[in-house]
Amino acid sequence: MADRGSFHLGRALDPKTGEPGADEVVLGSSDLTTHGVIVGMTGSGKTGLAVVLIEEAVRAGIPAFVLDRQLIVLGAQPVETFRRAFAQLGV
Repeated sequence: MADRGSFHLGRALDPKTGEPGADEVVLGSSDLTTHGVIVGMTGSGKTGLAVVLIEEAVRAGIPAFVLDRQLIVLGAQPVETFRRAFAQLGV
Protein backbone atom coordinates (compact mmCIF):
# COMPACT_ATOMS: atom_id res chain seq x y z
CA MET A 1 0.00 0.00 0.00
CA ALA A 2 1.30 3.47 -0.78
CA ASP A 3 2.05 5.62 2.22
CA ARG A 4 -0.82 8.07 2.77
CA GLY A 5 0.49 9.64 5.93
CA SER A 6 1.03 8.77 9.53
CA PHE A 7 -1.26 7.25 12.11
CA HIS A 8 -0.81 9.05 15.44
CA LEU A 9 -1.83 6.48 18.05
CA GLY A 10 -0.93 8.32 21.24
CA ARG A 11 2.06 8.43 23.55
CA ALA A 12 4.29 5.62 24.75
CA LEU A 13 3.87 4.74 28.41
CA ASP A 14 6.74 5.18 30.80
CA PRO A 15 7.41 1.59 31.99
CA LYS A 16 8.34 2.79 35.50
CA THR A 17 5.32 4.98 36.18
CA GLY A 18 2.73 3.68 33.70
CA GLU A 19 2.04 7.28 32.72
CA PRO A 20 2.14 8.64 29.15
CA GLY A 21 5.61 9.87 28.27
CA ALA A 22 6.87 12.40 25.74
CA ASP A 23 7.42 9.92 22.88
CA GLU A 24 4.59 9.70 20.36
CA VAL A 25 3.58 6.34 18.88
CA VAL A 26 3.31 6.88 15.12
CA LEU A 27 2.84 4.34 12.31
CA GLY A 28 3.17 5.05 8.62
CA SER A 29 0.10 3.91 6.70
CA SER A 30 2.37 1.77 4.50
CA ASP A 31 3.35 -0.21 7.63
CA LEU A 32 -0.21 -1.51 7.96
CA THR A 33 -1.72 -4.44 6.12
CA THR A 34 -5.15 -4.64 4.53
CA HIS A 35 -6.64 -6.60 7.43
CA GLY A 36 -6.17 -6.41 11.16
CA VAL A 37 -7.32 -7.78 14.46
CA ILE A 38 -7.03 -6.32 17.93
CA VAL A 39 -7.00 -8.73 20.87
CA GLY A 40 -6.65 -8.15 24.58
CA MET A 41 -8.20 -8.54 27.98
CA THR A 42 -11.28 -6.67 29.14
CA GLY A 43 -10.43 -3.05 29.81
CA SER A 44 -7.12 -3.14 27.94
CA GLY A 45 -8.11 -0.46 25.40
CA LYS A 46 -9.08 -2.52 22.34
CA THR A 47 -12.07 -0.35 21.44
CA GLY A 48 -10.13 2.88 21.99
CA LEU A 49 -7.33 1.67 19.74
CA ALA A 50 -9.82 0.59 17.06
CA VAL A 51 -11.53 3.99 17.11
CA VAL A 52 -8.18 5.80 16.80
CA LEU A 53 -7.09 3.56 13.91
CA ILE A 54 -10.39 4.11 12.08
CA GLU A 55 -10.26 7.88 12.62
CA GLU A 56 -6.66 8.06 11.40
CA ALA A 57 -7.51 5.95 8.33
CA VAL A 58 -10.40 8.26 7.46
CA ARG A 59 -8.16 11.32 7.88
CA ALA A 60 -5.60 9.72 5.54
CA GLY A 61 -8.29 8.98 2.93
CA ILE A 62 -8.08 5.21 3.45
CA PRO A 63 -11.45 3.47 3.20
CA ALA A 64 -12.45 1.34 6.18
CA PHE A 65 -15.10 -1.37 6.48
CA VAL A 66 -16.00 -1.87 10.13
CA LEU A 67 -18.04 -4.82 11.31
CA ASP A 68 -19.05 -3.93 14.84
CA ARG A 69 -21.43 -6.62 16.08
CA GLN A 70 -21.86 -4.96 19.49
CA LEU A 71 -22.25 -1.46 17.98
CA ILE A 72 -19.56 -0.03 20.23
CA VAL A 73 -17.57 1.90 17.62
CA LEU A 74 -20.66 3.42 16.00
CA GLY A 75 -21.87 4.99 19.22
CA ALA A 76 -25.29 5.02 20.81
CA GLN A 77 -27.37 6.91 18.22
CA PRO A 78 -27.86 4.25 15.55
CA VAL A 79 -28.01 1.32 17.96
CA GLU A 80 -31.73 0.56 17.70
CA THR A 81 -31.74 0.90 13.90
CA PHE A 82 -28.86 -1.57 13.56
CA ARG A 83 -30.32 -3.96 16.16
CA ARG A 84 -33.56 -4.12 14.17
CA ALA A 85 -31.62 -4.71 10.94
CA PHE A 86 -29.56 -7.47 12.59
CA ALA A 87 -32.72 -9.05 14.00
CA GLN A 88 -34.33 -9.12 10.54
CA LEU A 89 -31.21 -10.81 9.18
CA GLY A 90 -31.25 -13.32 12.03
CA VAL A 91 -27.84 -12.19 13.30
